Amino acid sequence: MSRGLAGLRAGLARPAVLRFTAHRLAVVAAVLLTIVLAIVFFGPLLTSLDPHHVDPSQYRQPPSSDHPLGTDSAGRDVLARLIYGGRTSLTIGISASLAAAVLGFGLGALAGMTGGVVDSVLSRIVDVIQSFPALIIIILLAALMGGSMTTLVVSMAALEWPIAYRVVRTTCLSLREQDTIRAARGFGARLPYLLRWHVLPEVVGPLVVVITVVAAVCVLLEAALSFLGLGLPADVPSWGNMLSDARSLTVLKNMPWLWIPPGAAIAGTVLMINFVGDGIREATDPRQSR
Repeated sequence: MSRGLAGLRAGLARPAVLRFTAHRLAVVAAVLLTIVLAIVFFGPLLTSLDPHHVDPSQYRQPPSSDHPLGTDSAGRDVLARLIYGGRTSLTIGISASLAAAVLGFGLGALAGMTGGVVDSVLSRIVDVIQSFPALIIIILLAALMGGSMTTLVVSMAALEWPIAYRVVRTTCLSLREQDTIRAARGFGARLPYLLRWHVLPEVVGPLVVVITVVAAVCVLLEAALSFLGLGLPADVPSWGNMLSDARSLTVLKNMPWLWIPPGAAIAGTVLMINFVGDGIREATDPRQSR
């Protein structure tokens, strides 16, 4: 039976793949995003550039043959910090979005399939969490716990999981009234079985979209916090820390190589993630097709 279900779902997945490939902007964004991920995660293995090497004699030097993107306020190579900083920023964004999706799926499925008091309590908790501005709460947590990747990932996931929760809960509320779910429960099927074979296939598409949205939000949050000096330590390369130099009017006017590369990397990456998310949403839900 499980093989038959797997085959059926594989057959239903083919039209979704075709709809995604028909979304040209999403395909281009997916290709470019793959290139960016390959550069930031595998680039450090293929280059000898050191993002921590300080050379006072190369203080804020413009782009040259030795430093293609110039050097920063500590004489460090901007290209090296751009590559290593991308790995840091994207690791935070991807980790926080995956953690938020897993937490939101588990609690959303529990609330939707169980209902009653559990659903009411979890829904009120979600309302409380979403009533607070995420940036302010993360700033407070970073100030109390210290800025680190772990602190940022945990705090972002703890504040962004309600998005996945609402998607999964809504789906489960409609699924639990279907005859297939009632029949499975009548035969003694437990919640883990229902989640594995009935809920997860229905929410995997929307969850992927949620992951892309939350990942983009978390990349922007990391950049904002580090820009304000409240995120990662200054010696940790990240796109947000690179932008911190842009707080100086002198840098903004006369040294664009210090802020244009990280700014363009953040903007381009977030746009690519959003375009890929749009393509996945249209592919998994034909009603959203253009």
